[in-house]
Amino acid sequence: MNSREINPSEFLDKHLGKNGGNSRSPDQEQSKEDRKLIVKNVVSYAQEPPDYDESLLGENWLFRGGWAALIGPTGQGKTSLTLQAAACWAIGRNFMGIVPEKPLRILVVQIENGELDLHEMASGIVQELSLPIEDLERLRAALHILTPRLPSPDLFGDHGAVAEEIRRMKPDLVIIDSLYKWLAKGTAADPEGVVELIDRNLLPLCREVKCGALVSHHMGRAEVERMYSGKSNRMTDHYAGAGGMFVADSARATLLLVPEETVGQYTLRAAKRGSRIGWRDEEGTKIFEKHIGWVQGGHIGWQELDARSVQKERENRKREKSRAQEDRYRKQVLWALDREASDDSWVERAHVIESCSGSQGPLSEGMKNTKARQVITQMVRDGILEETKQKNDTKRDASFIRRK
Repeated sequence: MNSREINPSEFLDKHLGKNGGNSRSPDQEQSKEDRKLIVKNVVSYAQEPPDYDESLLGENWLFRGGWAALIGPTGQGKTSLTLQAAACWAIGRNFMGIVPEKPLRILVVQIENGELDLHEMASGIVQELSLPIEDLERLRAALHILTPRLPSPDLFGDHGAVAEEIRRMKPDLVIIDSLYKWLAKGTAADPEGVVELIDRNLLPLCREVKCGALVSHHMGRAEVERMYSGKSNRMTDHYAGAGGMFVADSARATLLLVPEETVGQYTLRAAKRGSRIGWRDEEGTKIFEKHIGWVQGGHIGWQELDARSVQKERENRKREKSRAQEDRYRKQVLWALDREASDDSWVERAHVIESCSGSQGPLSEGMKNTKARQVITQMVRDGILEETKQKNDTKRDASFIRRK
């Protein structure tokens, strides 16, 4: 190996002087193991793989010593989703196209759900997976749930109870549900709390034990509304979690659970490191979204949905919305026309357009003049209105319309 461990004190003395440029109080000192510096030439990195299997999920989407975030709105089923994923990965199955490197030993650390909740989720997931006896036994040995009585970031510290349990079990993957419950201030938008929990406690622990972490995290209301309205894009998706850049910058990868308009249907979107998650379409092209939903059998569970069916449903819903909006526009035009006409007499088109823009009528927000012109033209084509040329009050040629 063309690498060597360097004593930090010697390194600092050589480059910064005997005092290292700064003095540190005893409580700021890192452990000897944490302070080791590894210097390795680039050719060694090119030719020598790590001496242990570093990748955990996907195409190195998540590796040992790193963490990924599952981000979604509250109350949508993130816990059951991660629990079903853990059950699949524990027996070596892929989950929604995310393939484990091997069957994984997994510890779920959760605080949000009671015993009955966990029973319902676990029984539903086991039913959904239809596991044979041998896989049930593998699952019994490989997947465990830890529920502390009171959440605290200190539990993941050097001598914390959760940290000690992780050291004892030596899992391949730790799943934490959910991030904000473990922050000192109890809010997801707590950058200091994120740094304390993740960067100072969880990640050093993961590197020590050689495990990875998947952390469930809440999506802010503004982000939910943005995604629900279709205004999201791959760049802004990276910052969808509450706390924005502090979570996005720290996480190795992010996975978003985005609700569809149909209750129980979601888009699972690979945002950060999406190209490494391992999703491909039928032609082998990388994709960044999966359509998933709740199972319909009366038990808790998740299933992958047919992409073509979901797309067809989206298009039908879009057409229905468009037709409904067009109907509202036409009602606004007819209302404006009736307002200007005392009977079935001709009304100058410009006056109708002007009336459409007001806040009265079926459309409280009114219509823009350009849209009103387009709708009137289409209504003439459809035979709802008829149009003629006449002299207006100023003796100029103008377009006049009336109901047909």
